Amino acid sequence: MGTQRHLFTRPRVIIVGGMIGIPDLLLFGRYNNNTAQPMIAPHRLNPNDLLICYLVKGRQLYRVGAKDYLLQGGEVLVVFPNEVYSTAETPQEKGILYWLHLRIPAPTETFLDLPPDQAGPLVRALRQIRPQHFPGSYELKHLCDEIYLTYHRPWSPLRKTRLTNRLIAFLFQLIDSARQRSGGDVTHRLRNVVAYIEEHLTAPLSVPMLARQTGLSVSRFKTQFKEATGLPPGEYVLRAKIEEAKRQLSHGQTTVTATAFGLGFTSSQYFATVFKRYTGQRPSALGKKAGHGH
Repeated sequence: MGTQRHLFTRPRVIIVGGMIGIPDLLLFGRYNNNTAQPMIAPHRLNPNDLLICYLVKGRQLYRVGAKDYLLQGGEVLVVFPNEVYSTAETPQEKGILYWLHLRIPAPTETFLDLPPDQAGPLVRALRQIRPQHFPGSYELKHLCDEIYLTYHRPWSPLRKTRLTNRLIAFLFQLIDSARQRSGGDVTHRLRNVVAYIEEHLTAPLSVPMLARQTGLSVSRFKTQFKEATGLPPGEYVLRAKIEEAKRQLSHGQTTVTATAFGLGFTSSQYFATVFKRYTGQRPSALGKKAGHGH
């Protein structure tokens, strides 16, 4: 296994579920495009397949049938059985994306080790997701990262169980996101704010400034943002900054102090406190693994 510091810089990783004892997971993939890549030509999903794309960062145009969908950071696209999808004759753009290609079982079959009586309601809910393009919650990214990291950790007898549980949790969170985060001009403006946060983690990101971008009052912005993402805006920003800090430190790109100030923290001590709150470890521990201290 490669070290963790290299995992999130790999340009493309594809995990075949059948190779790890999860046949219902046809593919779990992640790309990290630093430059544009060739377009995806039209493909038709099989009658029993479901494709879920979660764009962590960047922008990407997809075409499903005759309709175009422009994904921005934090958004989801679901492609249903028999649908034809492509990147609409455009390249795969710079950005980070996870995708899950699932086999949808018959009503009498198991799914992700769930017996038919439990698998059935989950599969029906997945088939009924509408709209098929919607903003995802922060928890979707967290679960995708956990699936990715769990796969790459040293083998243990519990790895398949951990992966399956995280996959099921991801699907339930996906269903909740589709039900709660769809429609409306306010939702569109909030998606733009989430994308702005992801693209400007090194800039000052105050709640009043973010509220002004949406045209909402600060109090209404806080309420709407939490409904859309599951987190208050201040906490969302902190979590996003800590995720970026983890990436930088695990890659050995910088020191703890430089990371703290680069991400807008007022002191390395405050940064260390927040980092430990969300990760359970001090940033210096991660920095040492990558060959950096303070």
